[in-house]
Amino acid sequence: TSVILWDAARLAGASERLAARAALWFNATLLVGFGAMLAVPDAPSTLFWTAALWALLKARATGKPLWWLMAGVAAGLATLSKYSALFLAPGVFLWLVFSSEGRAELRKPWPWLTCITAALLFGVNAWWNAGHHWQSFTKQFGRVSPGPLTPQYLFELLLLQPLLLNPLIAAFAWKPFDLRRLKTWGVDLSLFVLTVLPFLAYLMIHSLHARVQEHWPAPL
Repeated sequence: TSVILWDAARLAGASERLAARAALWFNATLLVGFGAMLAVPDAPSTLFWTAALWALLKARATGKPLWWLMAGVAAGLATLSKYSALFLAPGVFLWLVFSSEGRAELRKPWPWLTCITAALLFGVNAWWNAGHHWQSFTKQFGRVSPGPLTPQYLFELLLLQPLLLNPLIAAFAWKPFDLRRLKTWGVDLSLFVLTVLPFLAYLMIHSLHARVQEHWPAPL
């Protein structure tokens, strides 16, 4: 994941030094530095989520359709790792409609073939569920059921995530959102930011009625 993140940063316009710092700081986050040792689905989910974004950046940089299909494979594997990766689809769509270049891509078959590729891989999971009384669908999607509204869990989410990010890194995390600084660096963060917005929105809404487990936002 670190190597893919490093190259993705370079493809987004970061210098070698800045890309290396991104990979280094990724490992310095508490959630990754310690949490990656746990046998939970967040590690492969984060790997394939990152790989999908990297393949999309490669597709934009090279213009080769193969990278679109590779993004679909990575996204499909991400959904097989964890259902939260389903939020990648609306996130990528948001990124494409955000720019004229992306909207032009939507008139080509490749983004749609990417969705089909990912859906076919996720179909393996659906096929298993169909033969096992929809067990994991019932358990995981059952979390969406609304409960009584309470701000408690939202406050937990907003408090714990900067701590898991690593308080020292969290202090710097807002700097890239200075658009003038980004223009100076020549870095395009649109893919990274826009693709996480649907998942982030869901987590915020979920936290209004139930606890968001600390590791759920790992890909973000």
